[in-house]
Amino acid sequence: MLLNCASFDAVRQLLLTNSSAQKLWNHRGIREILKGPDAAKNMGDIKIAIENMQHVYFKIGNQSSFNNIEFEHTIEILDFIEKNRNIKSLCLIVYFIDQPNSDSIVNKIIKILKNCHNLKEIKLTFDGKIFSTEQMTKLGNAFNKNICKFYTNSNFIENECIKKFILYFKETSISELLLERVNINGRWLENLKELPLSVKRLSPSNNDINPQDISYLKDVLSKNIVELKLSYNNIGDRGVKILCDLLKHDMISLNLLNNSISNKGVEYLASSLKSNIQSLTLSQNNINNDGVKFILKILEKGLKRLNLSFSYISMYGISQLLKSLNNTDIEHIDLRYSKKMKEEQIKFLIEKMPEIDLECIDMSTNKLITVRKKGYINKNGKLINVLLNSDPFSETSDENIYYLRSQTKNS
Repeated sequence: MLLNCASFDAVRQLLLTNSSAQKLWNHRGIREILKGPDAAKNMGDIKIAIENMQHVYFKIGNQSSFNNIEFEHTIEILDFIEKNRNIKSLCLIVYFIDQPNSDSIVNKIIKILKNCHNLKEIKLTFDGKIFSTEQMTKLGNAFNKNICKFYTNSNFIENECIKKFILYFKETSISELLLERVNINGRWLENLKELPLSVKRLSPSNNDINPQDISYLKDVLSKNIVELKLSYNNIGDRGVKILCDLLKHDMISLNLLNNSISNKGVEYLASSLKSNIQSLTLSQNNINNDGVKFILKILEKGLKRLNLSFSYISMYGISQLLKSLNNTDIEHIDLRYSKKMKEEQIKFLIEKMPEIDLECIDMSTNKLITVRKKGYINKNGKLINVLLNSDPFSETSDENIYYLRSQTKNS
């Protein structure tokens, strides 16, 4: 459950009585609830709530300001979090814009990581702050052996310290490491080879990685990585070709969203991906109808999930794709924001859809006004429902996603 302190009066009793209220979201509303005659009582209620939480999501400041009142209360709330030894996951988003006391906040966060021994998942976003070498060392030393997932999407570590930072995970149980938007590219990628063998999922997304940088991933990909996310980089077709030579046979998930990949890159993937691959994301690339024949070859390898949203594949290409699904293991295809498809074309496509063993075809955000309102029944009697996915923690959390989901599958 996600709670917004801006409406704290309405949820105070829920915080105090409902053990499932495990997530706290501190935003600008803290200015209102922690001032005036009831400030002490409100802070006391927050303290009680935090003491019972296992999962904490705490946002500090905003992108333009961070006043002294917020700073004082932030330190107090961080103290409450640090005293809760039962926290299992912690997400801290901190804006350090114009904050002269930023080091105090950093030190509090380091203390939390050091003393909360049950922490397994950590997400840290520090906007406007570069850690000193001393702070980075303290942060690394604070990691406990139970940590299995670490995620950051901010550049708070100097490139020269990346290797040392990665070495701090040697004594942990880390299995997922997401280093996004941390400016780790070029030869700095080579430092990832120091990761422990326990790491299964790796994401150096949004790091301006170019085709020539991919070769630096050779050593880390020779380990136990089975899920690789390289979204929002610029590897292009040449980078895909190099990557294909490095991938191991047991890679099960590959995310290449927004990487300037064309049909040629899809051809490289079709000839190189092994039969273990289960999920492939090619969204926001330059793929059109000519790439469909290569996509079909990938589907033959046992792929279960395919993301082609924001593609240039038209109705003709999509229909060719769907006609060939019966002999595959595919369960979910994402066709959102198809740039070459119109509402009447998609409705016609649904009517003509063959009896395929498919759980979900996502054609949302394609101006399907009629279909969204009442669903659609094709001539084969298959009911296509329109469902609203409102899970704020899913991969499609940025917006409400409509699904066209087949309710009846072939036996």
